Amino acid sequence: MKQNTSDDSRKKLLDSAFQEIYKCGFQSASLSSILSETGLTKGALYHHFPTKKDLGLAVIDEVIYQSIRDRIFNTIQNAESPLEGILSVLSESKNRSQHQIDLGCPLNNLIQEMSPLDSDFNTHLVKVVERWQAIYQEALAQSQKRGEIRQDIDIKETALFIFAARQGCISASKTMQSSEVLASCLDRLYDYVLSLKN
Repeated sequence: MKQNTSDDSRKKLLDSAFQEIYKCGFQSASLSSILSETGLTKGALYHHFPTKKDLGLAVIDEVIYQSIRDRIFNTIQNAESPLEGILSVLSESKNRSQHQIDLGCPLNNLIQEMSPLDSDFNTHLVKVVERWQAIYQEALAQSQKRGEIRQDIDIKETALFIFAARQGCISASKTMQSSEVLASCLDRLYDYVLSLKN
């Protein structure tokens, strides 16, 4: 019972920290606000996360990464066709709330804020990016084997481009505070992926 309570407290802290970091950035995130939101004590916080940095790294690994895995990686890996999986992800990426458009991508935000400042943050963020690129690359490799896309495509470079372009679309929509910018940009990326077909 105590273990479950401890696990619940940890999850509450991570979920609240994610929202605080998403809204304010890591450096401006307030531990007091996180504790106020959860109703937990400083002792509970420091039991699970001895430092604010430990909390931030756990948010990357256990909230942001798991969300990307569940929403994107699983969609691609469970699709009947790997290429259709990628196209499905791009289509779904247009369905962002105005709140998400206003705040941008949590991964992008932390990359821009923390990668130049802290090597541990950079290491954790790079692992997410590399895994994302690998998922695209695996899907493109399978598509080549199935004869769905052209054989002359460099799948490693193409996987990185699709990742970077999607993230760029989300960043542009954040800058412009516009769902129309997001849809237009993602439509062009969708067309690009379609152009890879034989």
